[in-house]
Amino acid sequence: MKKLTVYAIVALVIIAAIVAVIILMLSQKPGDPEPAAAPEPVASDVSNRELTEYAKDIMRCIASGDYASLGAVSHPEYGVVFSPYATIDLNANRRFTASQVAELGRDTQEYIWGIYSGTADPIRLTPTEYFKRFVWDADYLQADKIRINRITAKGNALENIDEVFPDARYADFYIAPTNGSDGTDWHSLRLVFEDWEGKLMLSAVVHSEYTI
Repeated sequence: MKKLTVYAIVALVIIAAIVAVIILMLSQKPGDPEPAAAPEPVASDVSNRELTEYAKDIMRCIASGDYASLGAVSHPEYGVVFSPYATIDLNANRRFTASQVAELGRDTQEYIWGIYSGTADPIRLTPTEYFKRFVWDADYLQADKIRINRITAKGNALENIDEVFPDARYADFYIAPTNGSDGTDWHSLRLVFEDWEGKLMLSAVVHSEYTI
């Protein structure tokens, strides 16, 4: 009798596990991407081609909202600065540690990230709102040009990336203006990398666009 009871309990546990798996599978939407492993940091002396591929992998993390992987490639000591425009202001722009970057998707606090071009009003946004407006404001995986340590387009904002990060390497993802526009609707996102123990780690995410 005891054996039958044990068998019955085991059978119920197995059935419950199967039901849980089925529910999980049904809850996933068709086409949902599988979470990818965090990009492996590359050596500081890699070629421009290898750095471009590394930067693309990080862009995929940004595109999918994979903040955990983004935190894994963030500079362990310095963290990551987020600049909404080409002019980087370390006193005004928001900087997060690597562990904070990994939690940005769950962070609902409003921060001041700088000031809006043209109005000088403070940019007061949650991380999710900021990423939508000043990071993933275009599909940079479909960039028209990707250049290493070269800026493709400039607006009226001061370009000071080389002054603020003189020893860094960066990838500039540029999306050209749409056909028929006045040429001012271009977008750029720059991923800035600095050396840490022989590896290139993300130190800044710099957004650029036409400014007045």
